[in-house]
Amino acid sequence: MTTKATRSPYERVESDFYVEPESATDRLLQAERPFFGRIVDPCCGQGNVVRSVKRHLSPDSCASCAGYDLVSRDPEFLVNDFRETLALGWSSVISNPPYNQAQEFAELALKHTTDRVCLFLRIAFLEGRKRAEWLDKTPLARIYLPADRISCTPGHLLGQKQRHGGTIFYAWFVWEHGHVGFSQNRRLPPLSHTDEAT
Repeated sequence: MTTKATRSPYERVESDFYVEPESATDRLLQAERPFFGRIVDPCCGQGNVVRSVKRHLSPDSCASCAGYDLVSRDPEFLVNDFRETLALGWSSVISNPPYNQAQEFAELALKHTTDRVCLFLRIAFLEGRKRAEWLDKTPLARIYLPADRISCTPGHLLGQKQRHGGTIFYAWFVWEHGHVGFSQNRRLPPLSHTDEAT
């Protein structure tokens, strides 16, 4: 018996511009050990990941976070293809990449980082024999699963009342250089009342 895959109720958005709330990254950063060095979101959109990371960086950590995107949506961030951005070399990547290019993105991010690659992806990223074979060869260390479904709003609908709740199950996939063995499934810290507006 086959079942239909869950699909978003929205039409596919140009440039795959779907916006995760800042609270999604806040919750990841609560669960992970502190980040250091040069951190980047190569598909930063309007900058939610970058803002969250900067809030969590310790003043004495000597860490920094930069944002790039293929489309200019904020003058604070540079315009560049993620392939070129990743090739610049980074300590860590934290990003919500285009889903249809997520594996290529992950491969390049792993090639050009020294610490961690954290990607906000549909849990369906785990599906498929070829994908499974590839994942088994990577240092995928942790998958953070939220108890609630986190909605990613289509970029052109930002600021509007949404007709739909979260229908896609997203999770944080964390690759860590040097990790050996199976990945751990962990529960993402719950959404706090102060996070609900972000």
